[in-house]
Amino acid sequence: MKNITAQEILNGDILTRKWVTNQKWVALLVFALLVLYVYSAYAAQRQQRKIDDLKKELVDEQYTLSTKRAELTKLTRQSSLSEELNKRGSQLRENQEPIIRIR
Repeated sequence: MKNITAQEILNGDILTRKWVTNQKWVALLVFALLVLYVYSAYAAQRQQRKIDDLKKELVDEQYTLSTKRAELTKLTRQSSLSEELNKRGSQLRENQEPIIRIR
């Protein structure tokens, strides 16, 4: 292998040397692996952003669920039901007698 000069590198003559042309498949493999590495890094970032967005959405939905549960609990209390029935003028009334258990 001869000495390589800066002039050969700058004008591109180095690419015509036999040992460089024999290594073109190695260079192609390295390039393909580099492209694959960059693609997988971007894909991983995309997936991480999607996971973060879904986590935020999950937290929002949990807050909504908690709020809806509290509202439902409030609406289904006996006192709330009695008040609502009275407002609507229903003939249903709350039982004033204690429950009798049959043994």
